[in-house]
Amino acid sequence: MNRSQASHTSQSLRISNVSQQTNSSGYSQKSINEMNNNNNNNLLAPPRPPDPTLFIRAGTSGVRHLFPIHLTDKDCNGGVFSRPISHLRSRTPTSEFCTNIEMIRNICSSIKTLQHFDVSQNELNDLPLDICLLIELETLNCSHNQLIDISDLFEKLKRLKELDLSFNLFKLLPNVIYTFKSLIRLNCEHNFIKIIEKNLINLKRLKFFVFDHNQLESIDSIDFSQMKKLEYIHIAHNQLIKFPRNLHQLHHLKNINLSYNRLTSVPVDLFLLNTLDVLNLSHNLIAKLPSMPIAYKRISMIFSIDLSYNHLTKFYDYLLLIAFKIDVSNNRIRMISNDLGKKLNNEMITSRELKINNNPLTQPAIPLELLNDNSSNTINALRLIRNCFDEQQMDANVRQGFKIYMIGPKNSGKTSLANCLEEYMPLIIDENDEETQERIVQG
Repeated sequence: MNRSQASHTSQSLRISNVSQQTNSSGYSQKSINEMNNNNNNNLLAPPRPPDPTLFIRAGTSGVRHLFPIHLTDKDCNGGVFSRPISHLRSRTPTSEFCTNIEMIRNICSSIKTLQHFDVSQNELNDLPLDICLLIELETLNCSHNQLIDISDLFEKLKRLKELDLSFNLFKLLPNVIYTFKSLIRLNCEHNFIKIIEKNLINLKRLKFFVFDHNQLESIDSIDFSQMKKLEYIHIAHNQLIKFPRNLHQLHHLKNINLSYNRLTSVPVDLFLLNTLDVLNLSHNLIAKLPSMPIAYKRISMIFSIDLSYNHLTKFYDYLLLIAFKIDVSNNRIRMISNDLGKKLNNEMITSRELKINNNPLTQPAIPLELLNDNSSNTINALRLIRNCFDEQQMDANVRQGFKIYMIGPKNSGKTSLANCLEEYMPLIIDENDEETQERIVQG
């Protein structure tokens, strides 16, 4: 193989949860048939263990479940791998089966320059310590296993940038993770983690922090302002009561997802963060939003704010001034202020999207089709609201100068009431006057 054709230095391997039986020559019967059928194409069937040229499932970082491919020089040049793979060899056991754990250990001892390693979906209870030999490793995918801890010996992986521990059985974040100071992406979703130590701030380069679907109740000990590179923080489907500390001091923060928690308030400084693009606080217990400084103007608009399924009782006009898309559906909003009707110009109506269905609105009187759960007319919602305000304003003008008729029997007090309304003076009526009193008051 011509190694001078290589232009990059990354190598990637994925170990799949598959073991295949071979015949005495090292090839499965299916592989032999494929060889016979493809002689005209000069293609060799992939070798199987215990052949010394171990065939594995291979792929690039971030791609899962690729079908087996036969690696050649042409594949290398075409971008499957970015460097020649002729030296990718691994010792294999002498038995007819090659277990996943044996394959992992063989690769770790033979390809120590490996940079991307995927051992997901292998039913691992522990990570083989042989992985610690891969000191150049940058990406490690351990998802969909049965891991409960990681040995401290893994601190040797000084260059690790991406770590995926999702869909395992962790109850605590392993201490060794706090030593991965080059880490950029950390995915621990779908575990049973209840506590994250304050040492998390040691990960100064971390940009992506994903902890959805865990059992976190509090992360007050973590001062997120020390993690200045953070861009994405997802802690949805947990049991948080308080907002994470000092998120508003992160000047690269773009995406926050804290949905499905038990939050009751939102810090106003969060809305003032100019880099924020997406904010999801749906399915919480938020009943009130903070007041916005009158003189405040954002440098750039927030793309989306989701406050659906909370306990809000009124609509906050400033949301339309800071975000393109607002979802406040399924709250307890009864009133939209008259001031909003004055602010709704054509530019705002055409550039904003509002979802406000499933709220007990009484002011203004909104058409039922806007309040239905099946309503998808989010773009025209603001136009309908303004039309409702305009119609009710016209009705108010018609009612100006209305009349009051007070009719009743003698000595019922109607004249005294009319006098008070018209002249602000009491009026004494002759008790011998038996005629029915009627007075018309205009005002």
